[in-house]
Amino acid sequence: MPNTPVLISGPNSVCQGESSLSYSIVPIAGANSYLWTVPSGASIISGGVTESIIVDWGTSSGPVTVRAINNCGQSGTKVLNVNINCRLSSAVSPDFSIFPNPASELTTVSFESAADGFSSIQLLDLSGRVVFDKQVATRKGSNQLEINLKSIIKGTYIVKVESISNQSIGRVVIQ
Repeated sequence: MPNTPVLISGPNSVCQGESSLSYSIVPIAGANSYLWTVPSGASIISGGVTESIIVDWGTSSGPVTVRAINNCGQSGTKVLNVNINCRLSSAVSPDFSIFPNPASELTTVSFESAADGFSSIQLLDLSGRVVFDKQVATRKGSNQLEINLKSIIKGTYIVKVESISNQSIGRVVIQ
């Protein structure tokens, strides 16, 4: 029987409807394949029998699980509990954009503000760690902020713009 996977790498906090999130394990010696499961409403869109999968999330929190399989049987199950803690709202998408996306050195976040004031703009890695955080003065109407990405590691990040009256969430890929 193969050993039980030690750790599932991937975000444990996601947005409702978020897509193309990666989960993986270190390959298990002697394993022929892997059996992954995701919560009801989520879909494995790539992988499924390999040491990594790509998941599109639905509306429900729940566990991502994996077992290693070989001719002698199955390992124990490794579990990563994933919580949905935000929404990707289509209602804000016409007033919120990130360009270019994918980006390499610079990206611009464009968003609407309902009133003059301040907004918080954050870049979070897929584990939820804040890698960029800036408070900016905003005007009622259209606003833009250019973000320098040169010091940020390549990968997929969540962009969150939050004001007193609104929150917009999107994703940017840094290449």
